[in-house]
Amino acid sequence: MTGSEKEAIERELRVLHRAKTIAVLNRDSTLNRMKAIADMASRVREAPELKPILLTAAGDLDSLWDTFLQHNDAVLNELLDLDLASEYSVTLEAEVRTLYFDARAIVEEFANLPTNRVTWFQSLIGLTPFQFPIIPVALHCALGSQKSHCRPSVAS
Repeated sequence: MTGSEKEAIERELRVLHRAKTIAVLNRDSTLNRMKAIADMASRVREAPELKPILLTAAGDLDSLWDTFLQHNDAVLNELLDLDLASEYSVTLEAEVRTLYFDARAIVEEFANLPTNRVTWFQSLIGLTPFQFPIIPVALHCALGSQKSHCRPSVAS
């Protein structure tokens, strides 16, 4: 093997190692973002002020899951190129999937609950949200409603 052939092989190995490093960093970065959302989801019951932030961040969960899968496949491909398949974690994808589903379940639980947020405009002018008063049916009828449930029934 000549010096130039050896240099070409070393260069190719550096390129492959660099590609592996990039793939691992991309996957781990995506995983860390998913973990941050899952961590917030696990704390939202004790810290309800996190709910609006969680619901906003959760909009990224599906795309993060898809991105994680792509990056995880890239890691596998780079490891195979380097003949390092034994370094690939066969359990990581299942662990992340569990993390994803746990976070998604908590988000869906809280997404259906109403938030008692005052809008920016309301806080600016010092108003609180308007709520209609509850009027009992008897009072409604006493005010002269012509609805059938307000008219006395005629006994036969």
